Amino acid sequence: MSSFSDIGKGKYKLFVELGYDNKGKRIRKTKTVNASGVREAQRKLSEFETEVYSKTHIDTKETPFSAFVELWKTNYGYSKIERRTLENYENSLASSIIPYFGSMKMNKIKTLHIVEFFRKEEEAGRATLEMKYFILSNIFRHAKLWGIIETNPMEGIEKPKYKKNERDPYNDKEIETLLERIKMQPTQHQLIIKLAVLGALRRGEVIGLTDDVIDFENNQITVKQTIQYTKRDGLYMKGTKKEDTRTITIPEFLMRELEDYYKERLEFKEKMANLWEGFKDQDGNKLFMLFSNEYGKPYTPNAVTRFWHRFLDRTDLRRIAFHDLRHSAVSYALRHGVNIKVIQKRLGHKNITTTLNTYAHVTDDDDKEVSDILNNMFGHQDDTKTK
Repeated sequence: MSSFSDIGKGKYKLFVELGYDNKGKRIRKTKTVNASGVREAQRKLSEFETEVYSKTHIDTKETPFSAFVELWKTNYGYSKIERRTLENYENSLASSIIPYFGSMKMNKIKTLHIVEFFRKEEEAGRATLEMKYFILSNIFRHAKLWGIIETNPMEGIEKPKYKKNERDPYNDKEIETLLERIKMQPTQHQLIIKLAVLGALRRGEVIGLTDDVIDFENNQITVKQTIQYTKRDGLYMKGTKKEDTRTITIPEFLMRELEDYYKERLEFKEKMANLWEGFKDQDGNKLFMLFSNEYGKPYTPNAVTRFWHRFLDRTDLRRIAFHDLRHSAVSYALRHGVNIKVIQKRLGHKNITTTLNTYAHVTDDDDKEVSDILNNMFGHQDDTKTK
């Protein structure tokens, strides 16, 4: 992990961590530089990282695992891995992977070491084993590509089986109850929940809505972006790939509510005048976020989760995750005969197999409905025989 600190008078101290030596002592390189501000200090830190890691790279046989992880992040992770994914990787690295492998030399780590690591992780009941498998596979694959190691110890490791959580979305009656209960909530919260349960939008997709993606006349929303958050970057807008962009039709009553709310927000922005900060995308373009605070800044994803849980705490509704509102919308559509291909398009799944695998569950209500249909179709035959 690399960092810097402001030591005053335009000077910054840079720190680059290189793991630990054989005695468990931290290996750290430091440098003091002049910088006009945080942005320039960050740039000089990146340059210092490259300088340090290029020198470390010379002694490949003695590279500790923790030092190589920093090398891997600098030369691959920061540029090739999506930012939120990389943050999840860094959390897993810090919580269990580096504490286990950190001081070990890369060329000394064998397949058995990794087998034992996963065995201990499983025995301890730790989660995200599949993610840790992908992290280690990526790290050791690049270690071999870059000449740090001759053989990849991950080649003999089986991928841990992913334990899929069973989801239990709201049924028809619960959805009706939800839509009644939220009438006492702030308008923003009402609309965010309705877009999730009636539009099958993800959390980041809802709070990523801007005025230019909404077609009030045709009751349509184009889903092409999402709000993300990482500790390193804060809030940022992530655009979807062209092939992942989708346009969905929203119920007319909900679109009218959105339109009224949008007009109110425009008026509020005018009243705020210079106090309205707004939000910019990665290219510096100003965006008008549909759901934002009083200064035009969008909600964070965790803020949505918090207000959803607070809402559930005050109601008699069954507790489910906010993301399960999306599943509730799809389950409702399936129960009412909507074609699976239509659902695939609405969800934005590239492959219909993903849709089928996700929603292949059968609820007790679904099973009873099948039984009732069969009884109505064939039950009269037994009545005829008994007469």
